[in-house]
Amino acid sequence: MRKYDYELDDYSPYQMKLVNRNIVMTDDGWEHAKLAIGLGSYHEHLMYGVWADLLVGDLIVGEKLVIKSEDEQGNSSVTIDKNGITIKNGTISWENVNAPEIKNIKDLADNLNEINTNIDTTETNVKKYTDAAKTSLTEAYQSYTNSKVSDLDRAVANYLQLPNSTTLIGENYIISPYIEGGYINVTGDTDNTQNQVIIDPKNLTDTGYIFAVRHGNDFTVGIKPDGTATFKGTIYATNGNFNGNVHSKSGQIGGWTIDDHTLSSIKIDNDNLQPKLYLDGKEGCITSSRIDTNVGYGGINNSKVLHKTSIKEGQIDFLKKQTAPPTYENVLIQSSLTLSGDGIFYEYGQELETIFHVHNYGMDVYGHIWQNNKPIGDLYCVVKTGTKSHNGTGTWETFRVDFGVKYTKEPFINVMPITHFSNEKIAFCKFIGNRTSGYTGFEYTVYCKDTNILYETRWFASGNIL
Repeated sequence: MRKYDYELDDYSPYQMKLVNRNIVMTDDGWEHAKLAIGLGSYHEHLMYGVWADLLVGDLIVGEKLVIKSEDEQGNSSVTIDKNGITIKNGTISWENVNAPEIKNIKDLADNLNEINTNIDTTETNVKKYTDAAKTSLTEAYQSYTNSKVSDLDRAVANYLQLPNSTTLIGENYIISPYIEGGYINVTGDTDNTQNQVIIDPKNLTDTGYIFAVRHGNDFTVGIKPDGTATFKGTIYATNGNFNGNVHSKSGQIGGWTIDDHTLSSIKIDNDNLQPKLYLDGKEGCITSSRIDTNVGYGGINNSKVLHKTSIKEGQIDFLKKQTAPPTYENVLIQSSLTLSGDGIFYEYGQELETIFHVHNYGMDVYGHIWQNNKPIGDLYCVVKTGTKSHNGTGTWETFRVDFGVKYTKEPFINVMPITHFSNEKIAFCKFIGNRTSGYTGFEYTVYCKDTNILYETRWFASGNIL
């Protein structure tokens, strides 16, 4: 069937045929069929239907309805079927319309509330999550996946790993390997306080943050485009690298305590020792100390001993102080050694008093110098002396001298006659002892010609003793 066009003096190209079980229409003289109603082949199956380039109407109703756009190879970019809307290599654009709110999407708010209700937030599990975060973020995520949300998380993760995963829009969710937009705002309430997660790369909120977490009116997390991040709370991490400066007025890092201009470390072990390292940037001082407890002194039990080393302004101080219970303010005994450009100072006593001072011109000693439990004056340049008496015999007589001490090496000795110098002859014989055990004496001989006279000799020895 076709109509004759008098203006063209020819039949119209718009025609219709009734062929077998089909009504067919064309607009190009049957080069192509533009509409067919009846029996046809769809995906290699014969079925009744309507084949057309365009369907126009107010309502399309069907038990099974599939709307798709296919290319020459049969690939579809948009499919609407019983499973929902599937978009492949395409986008959804909102133009001059208001995007739907959560409350306007059927059942979405109820489902989200159900998920929030099912998440286990008991005090025990919160502590478990916190402890796990301190040791391993992986363990924290594993604890989190024990909640009701984990099934959905795993399903989404598995789906997005598929090589040809596409955007899925369900009744209360959107799953997509790629989402592009200018502003995302996710909200929720806890303890009657609104929480927000904001992604704002265009700074539409005028906060300066491209990513922010807000609790009530406070921004608890904020990240700026230049990478500057602000956190109000505690950060737990298994590792971290910092290429720039780290600024902090207080807090703790790996056992170190930060407080204004100071950095300190305190550790208490099973022996009640408290090693402490204290760095004061304002005073320019480094202090290391340790406290020994339960120490006895002078019949007092449970005293404490402080060992302290300080480095500041060109000097090093060493202090040992023992204090008595119960307040440990009463000093039992203390000693101090100071090394500086002015010399070396050593102080000792219940009240510190200078014992010696080493300076450019020598050393001043205000006490005894001891060696081998003896004052040093009793060990060096020690002189021993004595006398021997003998009658003249007209021959040589041998005498043995005992020093009464042990010299470290052969001392300087001398033997002098007391009477009749011209008639006496004196000769050294030998030392008694050796360098290992010390020298305890010596032997000498005297010759007197006159047998009727009593002769006397005096000896002396000088040296360092053991």
